Amino acid sequence: MPVSQRMEEKLLEALLSKANYTATKQYIGLATMKPSELTKSVTAKVFGEKEPKETDGWVRIEVDGPEWEMVKGEGETGPTIWVNKKPIVWKPPVTKGSYTLETFALVPKSKQSEDEAADAISFFGRLTTAVSISATTTELTIPAKQLELTAE
Repeated sequence: MPVSQRMEEKLLEALLSKANYTATKQYIGLATMKPSELTKSVTAKVFGEKEPKETDGWVRIEVDGPEWEMVKGEGETGPTIWVNKKPIVWKPPVTKGSYTLETFALVPKSKQSEDEAADAISFFGRLTTAVSISATTTELTIPAKQLELTAE
């Protein structure tokens, strides 16, 4: 395993620990962006443009100490994979419009309108199963193990 990959995985592990979320607030957003489009160069502003719109009732959820579980470790073939340990709920997710959500990101601001071009995404990944929401959706629950972070 290349040293850079090992270091990235250790950094990811440290940053995903609960203790690191006490100093700064993080918000989770879901977006229509395809997993192949979500790269390290995507900023919070670019990600926010692919989220459901605030004018449609969408809000990012503050995550305080999210818990992640490694499901595929560094010693195995391929990248390290982490999944969420607990569900995340939006009530109601949107009041108008319809969206199919495939990716997520942890971002520094609670509103898309506050995102700046330089705002970095803390972590990003894909939903293991895309979800569709519309104005008739009363609750969106992302179950445990449905948010997947990959360290390559």
